[in-house]
Amino acid sequence: MNMHKLRKFCALLGVVFLLVMFSTSNAFSWGSATHAYIDDQIGKKLPLQNLNEIYGGMAADIFNFYPDVFEEGTANYHMYIQTHYNTLALWSEAKKATNLGKALAFGFASHANGQLWPPYANVFAGADFTAHGPTGNDPGYYVIDKAAALWDILKLQPEIQSLNLDEATGLSISHNIIEFAIDIMVVYEMPDSNRIGNKLINSALLRSPEFPVLLVKAYADGLASALGMTHFEAANTIIAAEKNFRKTILIYGQGLVQQSENEAINYVASLLSQLGYDVYGITVDPGVVANAIIGAQALCRPDYAAKIRETKKFVREQMANAGIAY
Repeated sequence: MNMHKLRKFCALLGVVFLLVMFSTSNAFSWGSATHAYIDDQIGKKLPLQNLNEIYGGMAADIFNFYPDVFEEGTANYHMYIQTHYNTLALWSEAKKATNLGKALAFGFASHANGQLWPPYANVFAGADFTAHGPTGNDPGYYVIDKAAALWDILKLQPEIQSLNLDEATGLSISHNIIEFAIDIMVVYEMPDSNRIGNKLINSALLRSPEFPVLLVKAYADGLASALGMTHFEAANTIIAAEKNFRKTILIYGQGLVQQSENEAINYVASLLSQLGYDVYGITVDPGVVANAIIGAQALCRPDYAAKIRETKKFVREQMANAGIAY
């Protein structure tokens, strides 16, 4: 990839890594490629429906990538809660939608950390539940435990010690490295990954234009009420965030269609290293970052595929029990 495209990629994903560097919470999700893999396996096989399910399954993270996402009273915090704990609101709105609209809502529901609103309050959850638990940061759940193990290793490295990171930031960075590492393995090592990197790109290119409309119908009134906005302001906030997320997925997918797994690792490592310097003034050699990704893969390789298969089974059962089908 030429430097112009790399800089564009950095600019589009900058908000992601702003969150990585400064968040004191680990309430993230499985990585986008992992969500895409799960939805590719549990839904329809017709190409357009399949791709819209994949996009919907990633898109619950639309509001994750902003620095105020965990600050109560902000639009992004409100929407993060809705898109992770009230995904069935979108499913309800999609009942009169086209099949592609239903496909988007099907994928969206599959992502859920849990459900806090009736009729399935506290009895429905999706893929994120197995990664992080009901609160999004629960020990004993896969990504939380792997991030803690990785940070125990990284914080002993002189190159990392020189950054003077506090424990919360170190865990947050480790959490995200684990998710990138698993995404890369899903694409390059899972035998049935089915060209998931390409599907990320195609899902963003071909997502139905119904999606932002469904998001507005499901969530704009609640956002307006919670934040003292007009409906128009709330709708614009939602539409703009989805537009930015779609661009991000398009370019992230390009990072996952490199010729080899090592190239993908080096690509992500170079991105993280360059962004750390350009935005935060932190100098970390790309080789150090690549080694961290490789270390994360070594931690996860023995059992990540089994955990994803377990998650796929869990999500399929949860969706069936809630009657989410079309």
